[in-house]
Amino acid sequence: MAKYGDRRNAGKKYDKAVAKNLGYKATPGSGCTAHEKADAKGNAGSFLIEAKQYQYEYPFSLKEWDKLEFYAMSQGLIPVFVIRLFPEEVAVMSQQDFSHVTEDSDFDEPFNTVVSKGKKQFTIKRDDLVGRNLHDDAFIPFYIQENKFVIFNFSKFKKIKERYES
Repeated sequence: MAKYGDRRNAGKKYDKAVAKNLGYKATPGSGCTAHEKADAKGNAGSFLIEAKQYQYEYPFSLKEWDKLEFYAMSQGLIPVFVIRLFPEEVAVMSQQDFSHVTEDSDFDEPFNTVVSKGKKQFTIKRDDLVGRNLHDDAFIPFYIQENKFVIFNFSKFKKIKERYES
């Protein structure tokens, strides 16, 4: 079993890799300072990234989302979680931000919407992602209480980011 330090170092490496992959700078200390939060951020008007790396599943919580959203809004940025569940890599955004950056105002909720009733978190599982085959145009909408989110392939997020920031 990996020691805690090994997992923490792997998380730091992943944070830096995500930042570099997006053309952003990694946040020093992975956002642990009072004035720098999250793992990476773009220029004003772009994205604030929180990167997570887990083996099989990630418990996406409203508490973490609210914190990232607060810091993003205070800097004029759009909050995004980037989550790696080996070998899948996905992005999570609010449905409202997803519609805004994709300019898709007719965003319809497809039949595969997942609802997390009464809970304050939604567990994103690797096996569910693999089973749904998240290719470039696919996404999974889900709710946590009245909050609407969208999970989609990280490569799609990179394309959206490039188009949005140009």
